[in-house]
Amino acid sequence: MTVVHAFSGQVKPGRHEEVIELHRHAAKVVERHGATEIRLLGPAVSGAETYSSMTTVMQFPTMEAFGTFLDEALADDEVQRLQKELRAADAPLLAPSATLAVEIPLGRKATKERGRVLQVFVSRLAPGRMTAACELSNRAFDMMEGLGARNCRSWSQMYAGIQTNLLIGTIEWESMRALGRATDTLDTRAEFRSVMELVMSSDSPVTPVSADLYLDIAV
Repeated sequence: MTVVHAFSGQVKPGRHEEVIELHRHAAKVVERHGATEIRLLGPAVSGAETYSSMTTVMQFPTMEAFGTFLDEALADDEVQRLQKELRAADAPLLAPSATLAVEIPLGRKATKERGRVLQVFVSRLAPGRMTAACELSNRAFDMMEGLGARNCRSWSQMYAGIQTNLLIGTIEWESMRALGRATDTLDTRAEFRSVMELVMSSDSPVTPVSADLYLDIAV
């Protein structure tokens, strides 16, 4: 059960470089406590509520591994200092949040090769429709990967405040151009229109909540 821990917040004007430097420091600290696949993401196209945000994400192979990480991190003086920086009046971030999501197994193969562009789709599951939602995800992901996407994965928010139990679909692309080319192609395909019609119908196993486009920030 792959677990993703995400820490995000709104960046104060003129403080982007400070957030990037804070991420660099924090990444070194959390890595020594077992975090992997540590990334910094910033929105490229999104709603007003997330456009000025930055998000640090990290992965753990199991919930036990995450629990061990948290036990160790909370006892680490350097982590305590980082938390004080983030809570200070002059912190570079506003309204920080920390969430936890678990991967929904779809039988897909992930690759270590990251995509610089990340599509993030959030939806609400209809009661009793998890199997149908997984089938729909695989159907959509097959199309996307056939056009060059990688690491198409589904997640369920486990601890996320009012977003708990929402589903997240993530799709990675090599570049914005690759995503744009795939989008142009999808618009001409009957299979894609069929999927979209189902998603927007009363028979859909999910209700779309949001869609955002993020860039992997090189650090």
